[in-house]
This record gives sequence, C-alpha cells and structure tokens, in this order.
Amino acid sequence: ENRFKRIDMQDGLADNSVYSILRDSEGFVWFGTGYGLSRYDGKEMRNFTPEYHNNIKHIYDTSEGLLYFIAESSLNCFDRYHERFVPVQEQGRKYGTEGICMINDSVFWSVTQNELHLVKRKLARNPGNNTISVSLETEKKYVLTKDNEYLINICLSPDSRTIYLTTN
Repeated sequence: ENRFKRIDMQDGLADNSVYSILRDSEGFVWFGTGYGLSRYDGKEMRNFTPEYHNNIKHIYDTSEGLLYFIAESSLNCFDRYHERFVPVQEQGRKYGTEGICMINDSVFWSVTQNELHLVKRKLARNPGNNTISVSLETEKKYVLTKDNEYLINICLSPDSRTIYLTTN
C-alpha cells in the first residue's frame, strides 16, 4: 500500500514551489508556496493569496486560529477561522524577521540579521471579537553575531530552556 501522495497544481495547490508545511490543530494541512497559502483537508485544496507577500516560509499555528508565517523576511498573519489576512506591525512598520519560535500564543523569539528579539504580541479586535490587526513590541534585544554574520533560523529545546540558532 502506497502511503505517499503527490500533490501539485493539478490538485489545486497554489504553486508547485512549496517552502513550508504545517498540520494545524484541526487537522488541515497548510502549504506555504511561491504564490500564497494552500489549505488541504485530505480531499480538496483551498488557496489564499496575500496582497503583497509570496514565497511563504515557516508557518506557525496558535490556539486562537491565527497562522503566523514569514514571507520575504516579514512576519505576516492569517486568520484561519475568518479566512483573511491580518496586518502585523511594530511601531507602524512591517516586522522584519528570518524566523520565529513561539513560546506561547502571545510571546515569541525572533531572529533578525544579527539580533535575537523577545517579542510580545497584542491583538486588536472589532466588536464581533474578530482579529483586525496584530501589533508587536520588542521586549528584549540581543546582538549576537559579527557584522558579516547573519542569524538564519531558531529552535527551542523541548524544555524551552535552550535556544538554538544557525548562522550563515
């Protein structure tokens, strides 16, 4: 019995270039592609294309139904319950990052060039309790590498006490 299934644009995938895959808490499989997000339920594909960002990498799920993802070195958010993209900003600007590591739904570590940031997230909601924007605040900042070195990725140990980083 073949337990592998090939999925491509003929099956409805947004693009054949897939940069990340995530299975969310409800069992949907999300693909970060060169042309947006694709959600697969085991039978059908549904595509969501952000207005400006493609090449979606590093998808993260939260218990609130928000998916965070990195596209073109910028943190973005998708509300999977309401099927819409939500703006993410720090002090009125897009938040640039190469990778994040979620500690919980509202706090994460982030790597940006040669710095490690501890970031806190706040949600703005409308009267219907729908998330309308995400604002970020850097709680701590550490410069970790030389000028010609860049942090590329981040991971926490299983006990969340050790941070592992990779550089170029």
